[in-house]
Formats: sequence, C-alpha cells, structure tokens
Amino acid sequence: STPGAKVDLSGALGEQLQVKLASTNLNELLPVINVFSNEPVSVLPIQLKDGSATFDGTISGKLDAPQIAGVVALTNFVSEGISFDSFNGKLALSSSSAGLREGILKRGAAEARIEGTLGLSNWKPEPSNQIAAAATLRGAEISELLTMAGQKQIPVKGALMVSARV
Repeated sequence: STPGAKVDLSGALGEQLQVKLASTNLNELLPVINVFSNEPVSVLPIQLKDGSATFDGTISGKLDAPQIAGVVALTNFVSEGISFDSFNGKLALSSSSAGLREGILKRGAAEARIEGTLGLSNWKPEPSNQIAAAATLRGAEISELLTMAGQKQIPVKGALMVSARV
C-alpha cells in the first residue's frame, strides 16, 4: 500500500495469482512497472484527475510468460490531453496478444463501445502483427470531436453515431 495505491495478491507465484489493484495516483505504480519493464517508464500515458483506477483479475503461468486477465475500470482520467469520464472493460494480455472485450469509454454524452485484439511480439506490437477491432460511437457532438482533432474552423454541429470494424 501507498497513499494513492493498494495492491492485494493471493495465490501461488508462477502458477496463478489473484490481483486486486486500486489507485488514485497511477504514478505510484511506476516503480513496480519498471521492475517488469525492459525499458524504464517515466510517464504513464494515462493520468488520473481526481479519479480512480481498479483492476480485478488474475496473473497465470510462469513468470517469464505470464497471462493477465481481468476487469479494468477508470474514472476521471486524461489520455493524450483529452479528459474522459470513465472506462470499463475486460482485458486479456500475454506476450503474444492483447485483447479487450466489452470496453465502454464515456466522455459527457458520448459513449464508445470497443472490442478488439492486437497481436504482439514479446509484448510489443509490430507492423506485421494481426489486428482486429470493432467500435461504435454514440452521442458524440461533431463540433467537439472536430475541436479535439484540431479542426476548430469547420462550422458543423450535430450528434454523431458511427460504427467501424477493422
């Protein structure tokens, strides 16, 4: 435990661990992340703004080839300078793939439902890895999306609903 993070583990290391993580300051997890990372991480791509992050799942298998699966939830966070209200989804990670099921991302009245898989090579995406994704966006204001994309000069208003599959 730290002032902004708590991790509870139970089980057998190298077999299966039950993991419950709760944080109000993801930066407090950097030392743990760097223990397992090949390249040091100094800044996380997601920052909490009076929000929280939780993970409830398992880490299975040998230490040199773990498989991670569980439910992740975030509230009030910023990614790439854009604020979001919440994210929930079921993750599955291994050295060869990353998957998301039942992902729901919310920002104001906008809601994106996301599912997908990404092939990995030793935990990293490569141009030759397979990718499959499906997303549906509802309730998004077009002018807000254009502003987020740096296109403030286009005078368009209205709600957007879009569905995409890759």
